[in-house]
Amino acid sequence: MSKSITSLDRKIFIATAITTFRQMGIAVEQKDAQSLGKLCQTFKKSCADIGATSLVHLCETLERKCSTGTLDGAVNLIAWLRSEFNNVRAGFESRIADSHNVDQPLKALVIDDVLENRLIFSQLLKKHGFISVEAASALDGLNLAHASPDPFPLVLLDVRLGDSSGFELCKQLSDECKNTIDAHRVIVSALPFEKHAEAAFLAGASDYLAKPVDQEKFAYVARTAKDLFYVRSQYKTLEEENRELRQQLTEKKSEEESKQLTFTRRWLKR
Repeated sequence: MSKSITSLDRKIFIATAITTFRQMGIAVEQKDAQSLGKLCQTFKKSCADIGATSLVHLCETLERKCSTGTLDGAVNLIAWLRSEFNNVRAGFESRIADSHNVDQPLKALVIDDVLENRLIFSQLLKKHGFISVEAASALDGLNLAHASPDPFPLVLLDVRLGDSSGFELCKQLSDECKNTIDAHRVIVSALPFEKHAEAAFLAGASDYLAKPVDQEKFAYVARTAKDLFYVRSQYKTLEEENRELRQQLTEKKSEEESKQLTFTRRWLKR
């Protein structure tokens, strides 16, 4: 009997796929056909498990390309794979019940030393259900991140800041701040993706936005940040429930052992 696919399964698949595409990009940058092939194998299994047969076929095509040891045309195949993933994702999201609380918008941290850019991002974030918390410098951004009572599901960092670089700050937010460790961290730059891709990902960035910001790409980034946040939230809830259940089982076992020990002692006294 086949396993039924739940909304959580779909959300986990989406979150995992986003990470996989990022890793594929790094493998292509490093011209590592073997690593890309292994990523294809793993992703193909996830696609099969979730019932996304169109993605399975594309993974097989990319896998065959990797087996030749050359990556000629791999970038186009990954772009095709990602485009088809977006179609699959749209279908999944239409089936996922809206469990997000729209009355409580999520927070996004925007770090840019240009006021006009911060205002643009603030308007875009509001449109996609986020409240923007803004900083004009790396130091202010780091302080706001540490001081916040709540985590930031999304962080937007300009690559050039007056007192630091976006890469250095991204690394700090990725490694040192509990409120941004799990955030979808996005580097923003006027230069094309290829110029900063490796440095951005090594700094802990999850994605990249080129200026001027494309509205469709921004919508994708915002949606991704929300998906990742809610998947992690559900995981934490499940982990907490599992901890409570294990504690109850441990207490129950101790109680039963205590009863058995009492019964044994009484029996021995007869």
